[in-house]
Amino acid sequence: MFYNDLKEKIVYVGQARNNSFLEVQLAGVTFPNPEYSIVRSACRMHVFEYVVSGKGYIVKKDKRYEVGPGDFYYLGADESAYYYSDKNDPYEKLWVNVSGGLIDSLASAFGFTAVTIRHINVRQNFLEIHDILEHVNSENYSQKMRDVSRCFFNLMMDVQSGAIFPVSAPDSGLAEQIRAFIDDNLYTDIDLDDAMEVFHITKVHIIRVFKNAFGITPMQYMIKKRTEVAGSLLDNTVMPIKEISALLRYSNTQHFSNSFKKCTGLSPNERRKLSQAAEK
Repeated sequence: MFYNDLKEKIVYVGQARNNSFLEVQLAGVTFPNPEYSIVRSACRMHVFEYVVSGKGYIVKKDKRYEVGPGDFYYLGADESAYYYSDKNDPYEKLWVNVSGGLIDSLASAFGFTAVTIRHINVRQNFLEIHDILEHVNSENYSQKMRDVSRCFFNLMMDVQSGAIFPVSAPDSGLAEQIRAFIDDNLYTDIDLDDAMEVFHITKVHIIRVFKNAFGITPMQYMIKKRTEVAGSLLDNTVMPIKEISALLRYSNTQHFSNSFKKCTGLSPNERRKLSQAAEK
């Protein structure tokens, strides 16, 4: 055990055995430090962390996530990210960095996404892993790694149990909640991963519940609603087509035009001209 330059207590440093099944790279405790920040490049390492107190942030691409006391978060392998503590209320957190086929398979089986955040008390899971790692030596390495493997299975099961074995509202009520979520985010770049984070259920369950209730998938519904909004803007405003496309979070104007024509039979230009002609 030692302390690094970030004032973290390092409880374990990997023994570089190149074990393709399970390789714990590093484990430790981050104590409150307003200057704490980590820039993580894409690599084969999975990051597991639990916030004990304070606040921090994770930045991935164009999204920023806030984490606080009682939050677990996971950053997947092959993903780059930037995470840092809040200046005024820096977090204390427990963490383990690990790689190997076991974690790859468990992350896939349990439905962990590139960034998975859950408000769930798994502090004891981390303390148990840390305790095992602190007592690893050359003679007991194999047995301790088997113990750590079981701990990771239990940790990931605890985190995702609500998604795998959902105890939720009746499906009709859940479908309405999903529809309201889409309606509230028509101008936001959302996808099924975001819905999964909100409702803590798998993407397959989201699609099944929604389609049973409304006859179409959530993404088909979102396209339908965005097309209705676009039609209203084309008919009743002079907003440029490019701006309508950006407002409704299409990747580019061509994508918007193709989607609009597929849904209505008319391109946005044709729809606007038809609307203008009807007013004369």
